[in-house]
This record gives sequence, structure tokens and C-alpha cells, in this order.
Amino acid sequence: MDYFFFGRQREKPMAIGTAQLIYYKACKTSGVRRVGGIHVLRHCFATHLMENGTDIYTIRKWMGHRSLVTTSRYMHVTAEHMAKVKSPLDM
Repeated sequence: MDYFFFGRQREKPMAIGTAQLIYYKACKTSGVRRVGGIHVLRHCFATHLMENGTDIYTIRKWMGHRSLVTTSRYMHVTAEHMAKVKSPLDM
């Protein structure tokens, strides 16, 4: 399995502490105030995948979840996205 954020060895994930240090340093350097923490990045990533049409099973795998219930917690749907969805009854 390839990781987007890999550790010293490409086949292993980056350590959580390392990811957090990078996140906090980027926030400080950019002047962005910490809003929600690093976990928000996972949530946004999953939400953008969903809004771009990625199926929930693929998102589950990318997020490393075993259960779809866990993945569904990330599924925040924006009003803009909902406005684009057409009911099959309207087609």
C-alpha cells in the first residue's frame, strides 16, 4: 500500500506526531489560526472526495477504516453540493 504521507520507509505511514508537528508549523508559518486541529484535514479530504463523486467504499479504504459507519462520520455534505444533486424523480 502506498501512503500519501509516508514515513522513513515509503510502505509505512508517517508517524502521527510528525504529521502534527508539520501541521502546527505550517499553521504558525502561514499565520492561520488553529481551527479544529489536524483531524479537520481528514474530514475535509473525505468530504472533497465524496463531493467529487468518489464512492464511499473507496473513501473507506483511503481513510483506513474497517467499517463504513466510521467513514460515514466524515461525510459532511455542503449545501452547494446538495443543490447540484437531482432527484431521480425529476429526471
